[in-house]
Formats: sequence, structure tokens, C-alpha cells
Amino acid sequence: MMFKKSWRGTFFSVILLSFFCMLFSGCYYMKQGRYLVSHQVKADAVGKLLQREDLPSDVREFLLLVEDIRKFSREELGLKENKNYTTFLDTGKDVLAYVVSACDPLSFQTYMWKYPFLGKMPYKGYYEPQDARREGGRLEERGLDVWIRGVEGFSTLGIFKDPLYKYMQDYPVHRLANLLIHEQTHATVWRKEDISFNEDLASFVGDEGARLYILSRYGEDSDEFKAIAKGEDDYKLFVEDIFTLRDDLSLLYEEAEQSVEPEADTEGFLERKGEIIAVFQEKFRSSYENRYSSDRFLGFADLPINNAYLDLYQIYEGNRAWFEEKYEEAGGDMKVFLASL
Repeated sequence: MMFKKSWRGTFFSVILLSFFCMLFSGCYYMKQGRYLVSHQVKADAVGKLLQREDLPSDVREFLLLVEDIRKFSREELGLKENKNYTTFLDTGKDVLAYVVSACDPLSFQTYMWKYPFLGKMPYKGYYEPQDARREGGRLEERGLDVWIRGVEGFSTLGIFKDPLYKYMQDYPVHRLANLLIHEQTHATVWRKEDISFNEDLASFVGDEGARLYILSRYGEDSDEFKAIAKGEDDYKLFVEDIFTLRDDLSLLYEEAEQSVEPEADTEGFLERKGEIIAVFQEKFRSSYENRYSSDRFLGFADLPINNAYLDLYQIYEGNRAWFEEKYEEAGGDMKVFLASL
């Protein structure tokens, strides 16, 4: 669905991004920048859409829900006020972009990309899947483990107005709240070149913020709130399983590092790595029904697991206990917790 709109609100964003691309005129920045500019220009202002009498009811309900989540994030959680999610765009896709991550095959040494202003980061994003696959192939040729994933959204840290996308309409309210609060956390607190802190924090605030939102709007006895508790138990168990596999592999990698002739033994260590992963996945599959309450993570048993995949959980979940402790010290008050950071 397309709506007539004004370009006035996008003018500053376009000028700023154009200046950025002139400074960093490499092919990557120019190509991805064009997509970002296009989204800024094409997105419709939510306020104007809500004034339309012919706006479909499902779109109206979605936009009003987002407005409520934004209000809750600002007033109850203490996240920064900005213009994110005040525009709406239909790209015809079900994800926003594709992200490449890479890691050493015999250690959990993360591959890092360097960006202007942001510093080093452990992923590189592309709007088109073929571009992500091309980057992944280049890294695989260098012998690295590579993982490519679709992402629902990302934060421009308040520099641009991050749009809402039509595919988000289909998300359950908890998933939508989690996504928006996660990205708004990035726009509120960001430490340069401390990606584990940034992603761990956003993951924690997204999870807890969404839980608080559902509790506030639907109540403890609602199906929406009960679904959160059920999903949280499965997710925590899955993260525990991931870190168990990481620990098993870390022992192998320590042995590889201490090898007298590491280069000569590489193939043998890689073969043993594959065996450890295969045994773990088979055990995961055979015990799944007795341990998990849904089939959400069952597909893990068939994934081509590698270090790049496992490393993502260290980045996004590795310091969860520390944030939980600080949140408890803040009395379970998200505003106090975020202010302390």
C-alpha cells in the first residue's frame, strides 16, 4: 500500500547521509546508503497516516500499538525520545537486511569490521542477500567460519528516523515490543567499540521491557503474559545448551592452541570439531521433547553449526547475569538502571 507524502521531513536525513557517503565513498557505503536514503524518502509519516479516513483498520491498529509501545518505552522505561518508528514503509520483504558474522574456525576469536565513527563491530549488514553471500564467500575463502542471518531491524542510533516496516504488522505484540525496545535501547545507550556491552544491554532491556509492557497492558493472568513465561523458559534452556556446546569446543581449541605443530594438525582438529557438534546435535534432538515445551528450537539439530553461529550468543547473551544483577540493585526500576549506565 502506498500513500502520498511530503518529503520535507526527510530532507535533513538525505543531506546528512549524502555528506557521509561523500566522506566515505567506497562501494559499500554508497550502495547501502542509497537503500537507507530510499527508505527515508519513501516512508510515510505515521501522524499523517492516522489522519486518513481510508486507512485500513489493521494498519491503524498496528500504528496505534506502536505509538503506545513508544510512549511506554519513554515514560516507563526511560528510553530516549526520538523520531524512530514515526514513519511507515512497505518494502515487500519480510526482513530488513542481511548480516554477515565471521569467526576463527578453531577459536572463538571474532572477526571485526571497522566503521567510521562507530569503530570495530562484529558484523556487516547488507540490504540484498546476494551482497551478504558475496561477503560471506570472501571470508570463507580465507578459512573463516561464516554465518549469514536476516534481521528484522537495526538502529541508526538516532541519526536517522528508523522506519516501521509492514512485515512487523504480523508480529505478536510481545515480539514487536521486544524489537522496538531493543533498538531504542541502542539509540539511548551506546559505547563505542564495546559491542558485547551494547548488544547484551539491548537484549536484556528488550526482554524485560517487553515483559513489563505486556504486564502493564494485558495483566498477569492474560494469555499474552503467560506466553512470555513459557517462551522465556525455553529460551533460557536453549542458551544454556549453546554455552555447553561452546565449552565443549573451547576445550578442543585450547588443545589446538597448545599443539606443537598447529598448522599440520588443523584438519584433524576441524574433523574433531565436526564430530563434537554432530554428537551434541543428536543428543539435543533425542532429548528435545522431554526438555522443551515448544518446537521453537528444534531446528537447531539440523543447522550447519559453526563458530560464527555460536559466537553470536556470546555477543548477545554472554553478560546477561551482570545486567540482571545491576537491574536488581536498581530495585527493578528500569529508569534507575538505565540512568546508572
